[in-house]
Amino acid sequence: MSEQYDSFSQENRPVGHSPASFAGHRFIWLLPVLVGVLLIIAGSFWLYQGKRSTPKLPTTREEVVAAAIAEFEKALDREPGLREAYAGLSKAYELKGDMRAVESVWRRALQTNPDQTWPYIGLAEFYSAQGMNSEARNALRQALAIEPVSVLQEWDADDLLAEALGVARVDPAAVVYGVGQMLRNGWMLLGYRTDEAKLARGESAELILFWRAPSNQHPDEEDGSWRAFDNDLWAQVLPSARSVIDNGDFEQGMIDGAPLGFSKSIYKEDPSVRQVRTMERNGELTQVGALANNEQNINASFVSNAFKVKQGQLYLQGGWIKAPQGNAFLGYRWIGSLPEGARAYAYVASKVQTEEWRHVVGVAKPLPGSRAAEIWLLNFKSAAPVAFDDVFFVPIGQPAD
Repeated sequence: MSEQYDSFSQENRPVGHSPASFAGHRFIWLLPVLVGVLLIIAGSFWLYQGKRSTPKLPTTREEVVAAAIAEFEKALDREPGLREAYAGLSKAYELKGDMRAVESVWRRALQTNPDQTWPYIGLAEFYSAQGMNSEARNALRQALAIEPVSVLQEWDADDLLAEALGVARVDPAAVVYGVGQMLRNGWMLLGYRTDEAKLARGESAELILFWRAPSNQHPDEEDGSWRAFDNDLWAQVLPSARSVIDNGDFEQGMIDGAPLGFSKSIYKEDPSVRQVRTMERNGELTQVGALANNEQNINASFVSNAFKVKQGQLYLQGGWIKAPQGNAFLGYRWIGSLPEGARAYAYVASKVQTEEWRHVVGVAKPLPGSRAAEIWLLNFKSAAPVAFDDVFFVPIGQPAD
């Protein structure tokens, strides 16, 4: 029986990396928290003005820190799952110079919130700041085992991430993308980390995929690319992934009336509908493939040059779509001696309409008998334009049959 994953369309937004570490971000937002504590104390003074028992305001650094600790403890008594209170309390103890108490705060957070990633992140940051790299690495691995994508949303210490993944280094330009696609063999692709711009240009790029396996299952071939974590999490590290299509970023322009690498179409639209335009995406100008449909041409497509595919191989397909009023599809078609009655084409994103650029991604598995494939980018039954950018199709092996 053929196995197609077209029913698992994924539409995702990337998680951006900032140059500052999360510890820096936490310190920035902790300042107003501490200021808020002081305002509470000051407010109590004005509230009790004129009364016999006027409270004494803290006047020394030690008194201010002690007052902050007391307020954060009260907040945690009311709400033991309040992450901001744990962070504020740990910062107050840090200002006090009590590092054992800082560690204790995060361990208490872990006891009351065992299924959350942030207590482990707090511990990892604390241990890293103390130079306790082994403990920091283990705490980060525990956080990743719970939910890798959300952890990587806020973790920017690439050296410690590399240690947690058991690799020499990780690409600092990589971005994290969530997927959440369940395959029919029970494995779920949670997300991945890579530099998609490199892939779309046809360059090799580090690709780290995070999989959740069925209970107690291992990859069929545990080669050097697989890293085991708790909670049936596996990280698949591909140091030099590469897309199999040409000009996925459309930066090489038009040749003979079509974008390089996308010379074919499944329709008979006017050639002028198929364009390469300069547009803004994520704050930068970029060249994109545009299908400028109109009333006379309501169907248009870019079809890539055919490329070889391998049986037993999964492929990660993705790209960006902008379709304010159009009707965009991003998918593929298998070529070969396919099973009788099998549908040769499928989509990782279909009927997309979006005012803003939207990231889409999904996993594809060749039908039995497939020897090649081609990428399909469509604007179907629409009289308005759509645009595509940074399209890629990358072989990623497979965790299990």
